[in-house]
Amino acid sequence: MKSIPDLPTEVISHCDLEPAEFWQVVSKHLFAQVVARAGDHLLVRVHERFDFSRVVQGGQA
Repeated sequence: MKSIPDLPTEVISHCDLEPAEFWQVVSKHLFAQVVARAGDHLLVRVHERFDFSRVVQGGQA
């Protein structure tokens, strides 16, 4: 069974952030791990081909 990898100190140091901000840091860290391990992973390929900034901006409105 796969589990969430151990988080490095630079991520743990952000535990005092608001929950949404903390999980954004965690998400960026985990995505960086995926990119480093598997450049052909589906999430990496989607990220390279699509700009989700408008979706994110719409969700924040």
